[in-house]
Amino acid sequence: MTTVVVHKGPKLTLWGALQWRLVPPNEKPVKALRRFAKEGAHSAALLLRGQAVEGSGSRPRTLAGLFVSFDGSKPPRHSHSLAAAFCAWTAQHPAALLFVSLPGNKVAVVAAVGGLPVLDIVDDAPANAYNRARTWLGENPEASVFADDERLFPNAHQYEGLLESISAAANATSAIRSIPVNYAQLLLILSLGASAIAGYLYVHQRHAEAQRQEALRKAQADDPSPRYLEALAAAKRNVGVERQALVAAHAAADALRLDLPGWQMRRIECGLADPGAGAGKSTTSGCHVELSRGTGTYADLERALPGLKLTRRPSIALNEAQLSWTQALPTIGLAPSALPRLAEFATGPEASLMQDWAVAGLGIQLSAPMLWPRVAGLPPTFNHPAALQQGDIVVSSIALPQLDEVIRNAPSNIAWRSWSISVGDARQPALERARATLKGVFYVRPN
Repeated sequence: MTTVVVHKGPKLTLWGALQWRLVPPNEKPVKALRRFAKEGAHSAALLLRGQAVEGSGSRPRTLAGLFVSFDGSKPPRHSHSLAAAFCAWTAQHPAALLFVSLPGNKVAVVAAVGGLPVLDIVDDAPANAYNRARTWLGENPEASVFADDERLFPNAHQYEGLLESISAAANATSAIRSIPVNYAQLLLILSLGASAIAGYLYVHQRHAEAQRQEALRKAQADDPSPRYLEALAAAKRNVGVERQALVAAHAAADALRLDLPGWQMRRIECGLADPGAGAGKSTTSGCHVELSRGTGTYADLERALPGLKLTRRPSIALNEAQLSWTQALPTIGLAPSALPRLAEFATGPEASLMQDWAVAGLGIQLSAPMLWPRVAGLPPTFNHPAALQQGDIVVSSIALPQLDEVIRNAPSNIAWRSWSISVGDARQPALERARATLKGVFYVRPN
């Protein structure tokens, strides 16, 4: 990640997402900084000295904050590190967290302990930034919080004018300076003042704030957001089958023989397993054919459909058969940022398309969307900026020539999970003999 501008004031510019590296205790800071610059082609940096927590105590340590750019360019004059300035601004706090929104839907997160930054990121995914912040707070419940979102951080110390206040605290210790390659001495200032005080407070003043910290710890323990965000990150990786894969499976089904000696084909199905499947429903992913027996035998079936495998049943059902074949059904993930809001989906272009389907004779069933994914223990009133809703969609009575078109042209927030084809009697007209049903889920953002 490159270092980025987070605030531009009349006198100085604050930069976020510096790369911080610990200077080995047995190496001179200037020498270490020159080595870091050579390893990463860095052109500017700063040195910050403070108290690093080690075990039950703390020790003086020095961190190098490295300016990162793709082209090796240097920052302009009067550039300062947001993290270092935040450490100076929160010198009276043993541990502190900053969570502040930036233009372009970005979020800056800084965490400081003992006057040294331990987290310095700028993320263009607010949900990811919030998750990182909450994870760190879970490990450091005594930290003081400074955030511009009172809903996400109800116990924060300050909500407004954060970047302006931090800019006012910027000093020589937060200045980002060019690294002179050919000089033996590097004129960067190390500060022991405010940083040493913060380290001392971290070790010796925690008990004085026990009551406030206990209240903060309880509020964080009751916050269900981290559990929901963790479940959401896992669930959105796999929501349905690639549309082209379902079309390819339909082409494979089209190639199957219908005139089977002594057997009547009743149903063909391809897709992911139905998580709520019960008796008589598909419980495995893949493609299979269900048949009813007239006068034929299983041996007749295997000769007529040599590319399919007869499914072994745990019970005897001589008048039924199921055959399966291997079909690639790769899955797709979900991009929450591209999802419509519920009101837009209910009355926008997506709704108009489904109305056209209904005019063409297709049956459409939509369930009311609910919070997704389901996480045990979430309160009924749970709300979060990253929360999503999911509902089921079933499209039935699809003529086979229409099936591929419906799969491909469905609204982008619909993830198809399977299709099935019901096959009627051979005496029925060709277009009426077989009808398809598509099952899937739709995703929306709450209104």
